[in-house]
Amino acid sequence: MANQHHEVCDVCGINRFDGTFYFSTGKATTPQDVAGLICKHKGSKQGCINNCTRTDLGDSWAKRFGVNAEKFIDMGFEAIEAFD
Repeated sequence: MANQHHEVCDVCGINRFDGTFYFSTGKATTPQDVAGLICKHKGSKQGCINNCTRTDLGDSWAKRFGVNAEKFIDMGFEAIEAFD
């Protein structure tokens, strides 16, 4: 059996297991989607395990909710996380 590697980001809390990112729900995701849905709303990118924090290529709350995205962001990150 190969060595398995698990990391949890101190900045955004995302899990990475053997190079694949996972939401707290257990759903696999891409580094680009993590950047748009989590990293960009958690503040400092310094020290984040996701090297795609500056990309706009993945999913985002604006893409999911359009003009209403700011409403959910204003409610706080915990409220947004429940929609994933």
